[in-house]
Amino acid sequence: MPVATAGDSAAFHDVAGVITLTPASSGDNNGITLRVPYYLVPQAVSHVAIGSGVGDAGDKLTAGNNPVTLTNKKGAATGTADWYAWGLKEGRSKGLGSDDLVSAGAQSYPADQIAVFALSVARPWSNPTEDEFDFFVDVNADGTPDYLVAAVDFGLVTAGDPNGQPVVAVFALKTGDGSIDFLTGANFNGNSMFLPVDFGQLCVTGNPCISSGTPITYTVSSFSQNDGTSDDFGAQTASYDLFHPAFTTSSGGFDVIPPNATVNDTVSIDGAQWNTVNPLGLLVLSQNNPSRTGRSDADQGGNSEAMTLKVKIPKK
Repeated sequence: MPVATAGDSAAFHDVAGVITLTPASSGDNNGITLRVPYYLVPQAVSHVAIGSGVGDAGDKLTAGNNPVTLTNKKGAATGTADWYAWGLKEGRSKGLGSDDLVSAGAQSYPADQIAVFALSVARPWSNPTEDEFDFFVDVNADGTPDYLVAAVDFGLVTAGDPNGQPVVAVFALKTGDGSIDFLTGANFNGNSMFLPVDFGQLCVTGNPCISSGTPITYTVSSFSQNDGTSDDFGAQTASYDLFHPAFTTSSGGFDVIPPNATVNDTVSIDGAQWNTVNPLGLLVLSQNNPSRTGRSDADQGGNSEAMTLKVKIPKK
């Protein structure tokens, strides 16, 4: 099957048929014809890597502009690199499936009034709706969550009956108001996802509101719809200023790397803002990459890769 029509992690294609084995003569196999069915669901993958000595596990980005080269050597599919401020991390947990949280992060586009949360897990899901992922967001720095941003099954949250469609539901915890504006950014058989949120969903009448100069604080928990297990980041929380991102990239936070191509990007880090919210580093999601164990703390298997970059900013 040609790679160009094989499909990737976002769209599966299939091939099916029957192989017929006909005896050359009546004396072969007693003249009995054999028919063997076959079925193939291929997936073309990318091999996005952050190279040129920048972005390897031991390297560190610094304040100011950092040139970064992204490659997709021997990739069969177009790859992507989606950039986030890395806020939370933990190791693998025994006894958990695709609800085993590993990393979480955030990005924002103030001009478009859009925030995006991201997470990666240690083990891939079949359908992302088999787990619920809950971001608890404090917008006014009082230590109490004000909004729940949930990756959840649309049918389950609206009618009590799951239909397999992953959406982002946002609930104001004080008044109980809820809204759904976006689908969840997650593929089948993957282990990373992103959750877009409109700024207005974090500023509901009668509830605390996001504001410039006040970073949000968030943490994440998960729940498996399959076996009832759950996970969280314990007492860890992460901070992020939606109106003043600690970093930007010349690509707008999202790179597209065709097969066997090289893409140059620049990661610009605001040192003062970075020290204010103090992320762990940068989290880079690549949905078409096969995950490679041992590449980073955030990489623990699955069909989409979460890479991490360290950032070293001197504190004043």
